[in-house]
Amino acid sequence: MARRNGSGSVKEKIRTVRHDMTEVAVQCGCVGHRDRKTTELIHATIFDAI
Repeated sequence: MARRNGSGSVKEKIRTVRHDMTEVAVQCGCVGHRDRKTTELIHATIFDAI
């Protein structure tokens, strides 16, 4: 688990679905107060990088 600058935690989970497919899950914030906007930004950044 990582921490964002000045805010809550960032939880990421990476798993191999098949030999040619990987799943990436990201959650930002704390339980009950997820930061969807930042989560989607991280997903987009990862997608652009691969």
